[in-house]
Amino acid sequence: MQNNITSVLKSNELFKNTNISNITLEDLNLKIITLEEGEILFKNGDISNSIFLILEGEVNLLKKHSFSKTTTLILSANEFFG
Repeated sequence: MQNNITSVLKSNELFKNTNISNITLEDLNLKIITLEEGEILFKNGDISNSIFLILEGEVNLLKKHSFSKTTTLILSANEFFG
């Protein structure tokens, strides 16, 4: 898993000028979370101090607006959100 995360971080725009070769999961205080299809990670308005990096798969971000209108954004591997 460490190699997978290092590979994703190296190819991510956020870390493009950073030498992350010697960084470990413990250095970054990372937690690996596995979600099942349809599972909710957080809801709009929830208090959070986290950022999420998608290692594999997709995440569908839904935002409900007034009058029942909903917008959606699908994120995939190597993208951050939160």
